Amino acid sequence: MYDTAHYQLTFGGTQVTDAEIWQCGLRYAPSEPATAQELLSKLPQISVSDIFDDVSKIIQGGSTGAQYTNSQRLTFAKLAVIGQDGKYAGAPKAYSGLVLGPFTGSSASPPQLALCVTLDSEQRFGRAQKGRIYLPCPYTMVMTEDPITGQIPSAAANHMRDKVDTMIDDVQGEISTIGTEVYAAIMSPAGAGTTNPILRLAVGTVIDTQRRRRSALVETYSYVAARQRGRFREGPDPHRVAAESDLEDGATA
Repeated sequence: MYDTAHYQLTFGGTQVTDAEIWQCGLRYAPSEPATAQELLSKLPQISVSDIFDDVSKIIQGGSTGAQYTNSQRLTFAKLAVIGQDGKYAGAPKAYSGLVLGPFTGSSASPPQLALCVTLDSEQRFGRAQKGRIYLPCPYTMVMTEDPITGQIPSAAANHMRDKVDTMIDDVQGEISTIGTEVYAAIMSPAGAGTTNPILRLAVGTVIDTQRRRRSALVETYSYVAARQRGRFREGPDPHRVAAESDLEDGATA
């Protein structure tokens, strides 16, 4: 169970236009003790459309080496109150919209490529030390990967890190304006629950993958008969048949 009720933000959209989906999540814990019902009573006053706008700044704009293509899209944001039991304490509040990346081109970034943002509590022991969110990898970041080292430019990674940092802080402000101050947190439901604040963020210079983000794509296969470069026996192997016959008669292998 969690050690406190809290807000959970989920946001996401589509890639390669509408062929595949992506989503990420963040948790915001109350600075002072609060019950799920107390947090739920504040939910109607929180502007999820403003939160959507905060998140959209990640997809929009960007430096030359960290731009999303117009086939990478943000389509929703959802805020829910999670009780200590890990379940929705009530109906979540959601907002739907459409924000496209600014880069236009004739090709798209593979949807299974992801940009990992590490959330760090600076704790080195116990639970809830670190968390991660996997954003779609910006198209131009893929295009600028070094063909020898496999690294993306550190300036592009730092740019995305700073954009996510700003977004997390802006969303925290949106939720806190209604009277219940919150902070972005890493939370573990194991045991009695552990909550630690997010104190720093990191984005590495190696692109990650999320295989599940290609499972919705319709894949076609092209087969060709394999070339046999050696001789092989057709039909059952007589040595295997004899061995199996011995085992049936009670012999041990």
